[in-house]
Formats: sequence, structure tokens, C-alpha cells
Amino acid sequence: FGESVLNDAASVVMNRVFVEIDKGGKTTSEALAPAIPQIAGIAIASMLIGTVIALFVALLFKWGKMRLNTDCQEIELAAFLLGAFLPYGIAEALGLSGICSVLFAGIMTDYYTYHHLSRASQKTTRHVVKTLSYISELFVFIYLGMSFFLEKGHVFRAGYVTLTLLLCFVGRAISVFPLAFLLNMGRKHRLPWKHQLVLWYSGLRGPVAYALAVATPDDGSLTNGIIITTTICIVAFTTLMLGGLAFPFLKWLKPPIMRSTLQTKTDTYDISNHWFNRLDRRFLRPVFGPQSRQNLDQPLTTSQDIE
Repeated sequence: FGESVLNDAASVVMNRVFVEIDKGGKTTSEALAPAIPQIAGIAIASMLIGTVIALFVALLFKWGKMRLNTDCQEIELAAFLLGAFLPYGIAEALGLSGICSVLFAGIMTDYYTYHHLSRASQKTTRHVVKTLSYISELFVFIYLGMSFFLEKGHVFRAGYVTLTLLLCFVGRAISVFPLAFLLNMGRKHRLPWKHQLVLWYSGLRGPVAYALAVATPDDGSLTNGIIITTTICIVAFTTLMLGGLAFPFLKWLKPPIMRSTLQTKTDTYDISNHWFNRLDRRFLRPVFGPQSRQNLDQPLTTSQDIE
């Protein structure tokens, strides 16, 4: 999930930068020089905004101690959801990447703010957030499917669609395999090549790609229609074909089973010597976080937990 969200955030940032540069009438060589530091600056600023705001919200929840008052469960949930939207709104207002800001705010929220909620509010928050995510996803894909038939000005170019699809696969391979190789050089538990192949295969291009295509400046030519139609075709192919064949592909590939992702929610991960855990134990947790992070999937054992 995190990898796909980060890709979406990077796509939005790069699209905005190059659209603004294109409006200035610069050539490709003239545009690349300012684009790279501008993209990096927007990404870093968005990450910092999301992280700082999430830590501030965690501090408010820690000092507020609403979890000790059973009458504050509705306020807890409302404040939690508003705190999640805050970094997105601020980043977008400043012309930065709201998606990137929300991603890093979500990481900090999961580490700190969430554990300052009462046990009942934790369960309620999980269900509410999951429900909202399902509704949002359904709405987006329904809208995407309707646009395939209702969008005016479709301009289909088979060669352009094929070439773009091939470039998507090539670009995905360039972003997965070399980075996995560099990552494995410093990892104790290496990422197997079959897992890398799954990462390459599962790079679905979805609603964000379509939203960026629709937002392309319309100069009155056929270019805008070609871009939108090509994007819809690629989204349909990767979502329906590759998504539908994912399970048979995994059965044929048989990637090795690695550590359960639930293990990252337990004390086993918290006591590891990962650099973030060292930073967390020494500086962040004493100020922003709880003493320990109990796994919510563990059974309730005390009367306070049950209440």
C-alpha cells in the first residue's frame, strides 16, 4: 500500500512541476534542470509537513488524555479524522503534495496518535477508516468506468496505447529491480527475486493516472483526447487483465513466504535494532508515544480492555 501511495504522490508532484514548466514555453533540456530540484523540494517539504503535524496531533492526544473519559469517544474519533485531514489540506494550500504529506502523517499516526485512543475508540476508528476507504475506492472506480463510456472526445490510437503500455512495463522494471538490488545490499533479510517479480507485475495504474490525464491542459488539439483515451485503456487493461490474472500468476510463480506483516505490529518489531526504532526509543516515544504498543489483534485480557 505504502509503495503505491508514494508512487501516486511522486506522480502528482512530477506532473504539476512539468505542467507549470510547459506553460513557460521552455524546451525539454531547459525544463529538466529546474525540475529535478523542484520535485525533490516539494517531496521533502510535503514529508516534513505530514510528519510534523502528525507528531503535533499525537502530542495533543497525549496531553488531552481523552482516552480516560468514556464520554469523549465521539470527540476522539472526530479529532482523529480531522487530524488526518489537516496535513493534506495544509500541503495542498501551500502548493505541495497532499498525498505525500498524508502518507507520512499516517505512518506517524499509526505509531503514536492511534495508541493514545481508548480501546473502544481504536476499534471504532479502524472500522470507520476501513469503511470510508472501501466507499472511496468503489466511488472512484465506478466513476472511472463511467468515464470510459461518457467521456466526450475519445481519440483512440492503437499504436500509442501499445507503446505507452510497454513503456509502463519498462519503467516499472527500472524502478523495481535496480532499487531492490541496492536495497538487498544492506538488508539482512533479502528480497527474493520472485517477490521483485510480483512487485513489477502488480504495478497497477489506476485513478491517479486518470486524474492527471484529465487535468492535462487542453490546447484545443487532439492531444488531450489521445492522452485521456490512452490512460483509460491502460487503466482498464492493468486493472482487469493483470488484476484478474494476479492469483493464477502467484500460484504459478509460488513466491516464498516471508515474515507476516502482522509481526511489524508486535513488540518483536519494536525491540529490533532498526534505525527508526533506535530513533523512536531514544527521542520520539518518550515525547509523543505510549510506553508500549499493544497489538490490537491480541485477545482482550482485562476488564478495562473489555470495557
